[in-house]
Amino acid sequence: MATQLFLSEHTVKSHLYNIFKKIKVHHRAEAAHWARKHLGIPPPMTKNSHRSRLPRELEPR
Repeated sequence: MATQLFLSEHTVKSHLYNIFKKIKVHHRAEAAHWARKHLGIPPPMTKNSHRSRLPRELEPR
């Protein structure tokens, strides 16, 4: 992630630490759970979950 954003790894870790501290979590999995609960972020898509998420008219036949 740091390389893609042209930031040092330390900078990314510092920002993650501050975000985790603010939302009172300790791990990325906890942060993801917090986001789903508080922001309505959908769970990550699995290999076969794309079919159940598509509107009926867009589902493959």
